[in-house]
Amino acid sequence: MTQLALFFRTADRKMSMIEQDHESVLFLNNSSVIGGVELLISAIVPYLDRNRYRVFYGLPPFPGCEEHVAPLEEQGVTWVPLNLLAKPASSSTSAPPSSPVTTPAPSLKASLIQIWKKIIPERIDSLIYHHRDTRQTKAKFIRMLSSIGTQPGICHLIAGNYDWMAGADAACRELFPRARRVIHMANPPVFSTPTGLERRMYRDAHAVIFVSEQTRGAWKKKLGSIPMRDTVLPEPIEMGHIPFTEREAIDKHTWSLCTIGRLSPVKALDVAIRSLKEVRASGLDARLTIMGTGPEEEHLRKLTAELGVNEFIDFAGFVSGPEKHFDDIDILLQPSLSEGMPISVLQAMAAGLPVIATDVGGLPELIRHEETGLMIPAPPKVDDLTAAICRLLSDHALRRHISSEASAFVRSRFEAGKAVAELTDLYASIL
Repeated sequence: MTQLALFFRTADRKMSMIEQDHESVLFLNNSSVIGGVELLISAIVPYLDRNRYRVFYGLPPFPGCEEHVAPLEEQGVTWVPLNLLAKPASSSTSAPPSSPVTTPAPSLKASLIQIWKKIIPERIDSLIYHHRDTRQTKAKFIRMLSSIGTQPGICHLIAGNYDWMAGADAACRELFPRARRVIHMANPPVFSTPTGLERRMYRDAHAVIFVSEQTRGAWKKKLGSIPMRDTVLPEPIEMGHIPFTEREAIDKHTWSLCTIGRLSPVKALDVAIRSLKEVRASGLDARLTIMGTGPEEEHLRKLTAELGVNEFIDFAGFVSGPEKHFDDIDILLQPSLSEGMPISVLQAMAAGLPVIATDVGGLPELIRHEETGLMIPAPPKVDDLTAAICRLLSDHALRRHISSEASAFVRSRFEAGKAVAELTDLYASIL
């Protein structure tokens, strides 16, 4: 999924966010689902000292957004309803069921003016903009920001579609020539031959962030070099609401498997469904919960019916805060064909929920086979996934060992406060 974020800071500020006496921060988000960027915002806000920061949040009033916004408002965040979508965003992992929005949002321009009226008295110093794919182009929105708002000191772009992201980078260079540009590589390169814009985006960035060493290596291999200023910065995870649960060494009558993610071909959920049938055929009473929605749902439901496992698979759809259900799950399955650094896997590991995953993207940096999880080769095969599931369900000692090791590893390296501090230090270093 494509994402675009612009982190704006006024060019005359030379100190890091932590060093300033007071700063106003605005999060702009055109999402209609709760996904990775929303979790990132929820992780960052607790680390912004209320005595130093005023935080504002522009977000469309989509069904289910209250569960995301309410905790932020309790921490002093001011929410301003937006209308940034030209059409409803595609369903994703956390997309709530379709239902009408009862509170109409103002138009895009009116929303921005409303925000500026609230913030101008406080002075806006940082703007974080997250954009999901819609008919509204990134250039149109960037130009509208430039006509209403401030000249940024930093533009920070995040995307999975690098051709699209390179166009946004070109627009930022044109509109904000004095801004420092930070390029955030969330996934390995997917192009066969990079375009001129993609090469320039990568070569001329003031800083490049990679989510994993694997992603960093893939870009170096593809383009032959690494920018002068680069860093590996994984997704920050707020650990406070994810307690560790020790896995009991008992034989259960029914085992619970789970997948969390967008229902798209890259997640290879058909392999998980076929593996469930084989696991049950081996004599283990296992069930599978599929959390998320997406374009593959109809196909996956048909496959479930064809295999005769309907009664053992639950298409749960939108699940708010899936980590709340980790105590009821025995294994998280991540049989993906491609990944960056999935937040669901990090959260599961922090909670002590054992994970079986493919060796793609940043996953090998999280999962040491038989230590912090079980790893199978990509592309995933039904036999490999079935064998890994059966082994983990049958070996109590291994399950408990993986649970404790995974939790300790993630909690020591991915805690949100540390990640946010590294990010703000990077900003300070390039201003």
